[in-house]
Amino acid sequence: TWNNAYLKDGVHVYDDGMWSTIDRSRFPLMNGVNEFGGALNDPIVVAMDPDDPQHAFVGSWEEGLLEIRDGVPVMIYNATNSGLNEDIQPYQGKIMVSGLAYDKSGTLWMCNSQSATPIVARTKQGEWHSFVPGSILGGNHVLDDIIVGQNGYKWVVRPRGNGLLVFDSGNSLQSTDDDRYKVLNNQEGSGGLPAMEV
Repeated sequence: TWNNAYLKDGVHVYDDGMWSTIDRSRFPLMNGVNEFGGALNDPIVVAMDPDDPQHAFVGSWEEGLLEIRDGVPVMIYNATNSGLNEDIQPYQGKIMVSGLAYDKSGTLWMCNSQSATPIVARTKQGEWHSFVPGSILGGNHVLDDIIVGQNGYKWVVRPRGNGLLVFDSGNSLQSTDDDRYKVLNNQEGSGGLPAMEV
């Protein structure tokens, strides 16, 4: 339903043949930073740093982005300290991170579902960039998973039968002048995919 289940079980880690759990009983940061149930709720996606297997990010369907180093949660990124934004449809003050993927340069791409900036990137240097696809989403900013292709295109799943969003961030994350977007669904083919909305 793309609503919260408010699961508070934490993040389960399998490392060197052993299971452990990063949860509220061991790590105070897992109590969260907002008012929704006193915990980091609904962790739904994980991305391992390709350059450091002891470094990971976890997307929460409510709290934002959790950073983990050496098995310890070290930071929750939200609207106060990152490029992530709160939901807008309807506004509940939640930050829903549903998809995570690294590109070749080590930039972490994420879906900031139901926000005004539904695609967000964090560079290896910790710089944040937010992207607005304009009217191409037709007001439906519910996004799911994201995959980065070899050519740099970001492929984003739009649930509930709404197809895919394809995003080309161009040559620079700082400039949005060369950004391109295209929605693919069962009503229209790729139509020669390079013709994308700018």
